[in-house]
Amino acid sequence: MKLLLVGSTLAIAGLNFPASESSTAAIAQTSPQCSKQELVSIGGRKVWRYQNSNIFFYTSKMAVDADGSPHAYHPNNTGLDDNSNARTRSGKWVGVVTVNGKPVIQTATDPAPGYFVSPTTLVDDKKTDTDPTKYVDSEKIPYIVLPPMLQGGNPPDGLRGARLGDLAVVYYKGKLVNAIFADSGNSDEVGEASIAVAKALGIKDSPRSGGASSGVTYVVFPRSGMGNGKLRTLEEINTEAQKQFKAWGGMARLNACLK
Repeated sequence: MKLLLVGSTLAIAGLNFPASESSTAAIAQTSPQCSKQELVSIGGRKVWRYQNSNIFFYTSKMAVDADGSPHAYHPNNTGLDDNSNARTRSGKWVGVVTVNGKPVIQTATDPAPGYFVSPTTLVDDKKTDTDPTKYVDSEKIPYIVLPPMLQGGNPPDGLRGARLGDLAVVYYKGKLVNAIFADSGNSDEVGEASIAVAKALGIKDSPRSGGASSGVTYVVFPRSGMGNGKLRTLEEINTEAQKQFKAWGGMARLNACLK
């Protein structure tokens, strides 16, 4: 099986996993074992805690999240995602920025004039809420979505949950992508990631009709972020997520945990 390290759909995708960074010798010294315990079941999917650490992982579907992309939603419902996914069942807007209950539409000086402004939970707090660049762009940045139960300081079993800006890796059919935790999801499901993640893993990346029904593994490294939900560049995500992954045991550990 050929492993591809994919951090960017343009700059990284297609490169072989670098031997100098993966440290073949280090992986060879790592005992390919996986001591794990079930942490919780969310939406019928088991979330596993690795040994006596905060690291957790799960294998599930992948839904494609458009949030944060300037092209996510449009008043004529011609955006990357259907406008129904930006509303609650009662019709309240939650996937777009609103002012006095009305969705904010991008102007001529914004990245996608005429489209709604779509937010992510992770933000650049130095920018205004109506600025589309305040949020993590789903088309450009590989990010994952986590439910509240896996966040913060009090998830099940005493796990110190993930905080916004923490790092992760996502694995699918021999490909690995580095990612950041950038958006909060529904409380009853796991398995959602950005357009950039899907594209990099060779998964159909349309938020409307793409995704994968199963077989996607997410490994999350709580307390690996820079603190206070700080945004990261793509280069930082790739570098820091790989550090976390290698320290954990890399592909040897992941393969053992998937058995």
